[in-house]
Amino acid sequence: MASESHGHVGHAAAHVPAINDAAEHQRTFESFIRFWVYVFGFAALLLIFIALVNA
Repeated sequence: MASESHGHVGHAAAHVPAINDAAEHQRTFESFIRFWVYVFGFAALLLIFIALVNA
């Protein structure tokens, strides 16, 4: 029974400490938010420009 792997064969070497996962997650989340801020900012400026040109 102690020799059963429960489907985790070879996964021990690929384990990354949780603190590194959290840091990577934080960087990814910040990049994601920054991207959408730029997208919505550009969209707002585009709508203002269109409104001024058509006025």
